This record gives sequence, C-alpha cells and structure tokens, in this order.
Amino acid sequence: MTPHTQPKNTMGKERLTAFFDAVLAIIITILVLELPKPAEPTWGAFTGLYREYFAFTLSFFWLGSLWIHQHDMWHHIKHIDAAVVRLSMLTLFFAAWFPYTTSWVNEEFYATVPQALYGLVAILVTISTIALNRSLVKANPDNLEFEHLTNSRNGWLAADLLIKAAGFALSFIYPPAAMLGILIAAAFINVAPRVRRQR
Repeated sequence: MTPHTQPKNTMGKERLTAFFDAVLAIIITILVLELPKPAEPTWGAFTGLYREYFAFTLSFFWLGSLWIHQHDMWHHIKHIDAAVVRLSMLTLFFAAWFPYTTSWVNEEFYATVPQALYGLVAILVTISTIALNRSLVKANPDNLEFEHLTNSRNGWLAADLLIKAAGFALSFIYPPAAMLGILIAAAFINVAPRVRRQR
C-alpha cells in the first residue's frame, strides 16, 4: 500500500446498519438501567422523580429519532465507503455519552455543567449526523434523488443545530435551557418539514 492509497472498505451496508442498530439498542437499554428507583414504594415517591423521567424520555425519543433518521436515509442508498464507516462510528461515540450525561443531569438538574454537557453531546451527534449524511452522498454519486433529499434534510438539521446551540448558550444562565433547547429542536425537526409538505 502506497502512502497515497486509501484502505478499501469491505463492510457492506447491511452489516454497518446492524451494528448501528445494536449499539443504539445498548445505549437505550443503559438509559433505562440508570433510572433511579423511588426511595419508598409509594406514588408520591414515584412522581417525585418527574425530572428524572423527563430526562429519560427526552433522551429515549431523541435517540429513537436518530435511529429512524439513519434508517430512512440508508434505505435510499446502495454503497458505503470508509468515510461512512468512520463517521458512523463517530456518531455512535457521541451518542454513547447520553446515558452518562442523562444520569448526571438526573442528579444535578439545575447545575450548569451537567446540563451544558448534555446539550453539547446532542450538538456533537447532530454535527456528526450532518457529516455522515454528506459522506453517504459522496459514496452514492449517481443517486441524484438521494442527494436532493440529503440537502433538504441537512438544511433542517442546520436549523435544528442552531436551536440546540442557543439552548446550550442559555444553559450558562438557566441550566435547564439546554434540555429545553433539545426538546424544542426535536419538535421543530419532526413537525416543520411535515407542515411545509402539506402547503
């Protein structure tokens, strides 16, 4: 292999998607295991953990949205390359921090650093997802329909990213703003494209 030769990717799309699915499933399972149990077997103690349940629900559905997005995108492509594999791993690396940051937010809901870190992880996953989408286009240069779809989705993700970034910045003033930014961004990215298509 010469210094200018790139190693050839030998992994198929199906194998990569199966790996992506498995890792996300493990991450979501850890989220559940990290949920604290009520101090007493009473409804009052159960409902007293509402912040923890909010953090878990937000993380669960956010990761679920990531999984749906990736499957929808990969349904349209036939080929992957080494860049797609590397960026998939990077996306999973950032996503794997969600159980840790969610657990920390559960313990210190109104603390700046846990909330800011939670928001930062979501931002990094979004950035890596945008980069992954672009790499899928490069790996399938003849699929013009997919390129158009990706450009549209990356545009929505860029707006989504701005909302998350605003929440992250505001978390240094009001810590829960990081999670609220992610919640608003999730609602935006799931509702706005549908509203536009119906016009």
